[in-house]
Amino acid sequence: MHFYENQKSGELVHNYREEYRRRLLTVKLKNAVMQFWLEVKESRQKPSMEEIIQNLVKKKKEESENTAAANEAKKKERKDRRERNRKAALEKQKEADSHLTSYISRDQFNYLYGEIIDINSRISDHANKVDDLERQLLDVNKKRKERKKKTLSDTMSVGGPGLAVGRL
Repeated sequence: MHFYENQKSGELVHNYREEYRRRLLTVKLKNAVMQFWLEVKESRQKPSMEEIIQNLVKKKKEESENTAAANEAKKKERKDRRERNRKAALEKQKEADSHLTSYISRDQFNYLYGEIIDINSRISDHANKVDDLERQLLDVNKKRKERKKKTLSDTMSVGGPGLAVGRL
């Protein structure tokens, strides 16, 4: 642990100063990691259910009005989001570099930063998958509505208005 040998007697003596210094350094390291982790956690904060519902309703209204413009808007939104995330990551890296000298070594930082970048890329990949699934869901809903309209128009033409009303 933290012992040194007495030069005159040769006995091992506990070095309280060294132990105290190492414990302080450990605390500083843990504080730095926790501070960085809290910033990462804040940046990943999920929106509330109300916000999600409002956004979905708004998107559906826009898409029903003009599908081509809605697709372009989605592409632009994804591009803007990626750019914002990239800028935020660069800003956090600069901020972390300024605090780096007092808390963790360059190797430790590089390892943590690499892990964070890897996690962010996975999050981005998942977001792209969700966008694709959302697009597929919209296509399925569109086809379902078309089939429903077709079956409704077929029943109206074959059975007359009395039968169509009974089926609704």
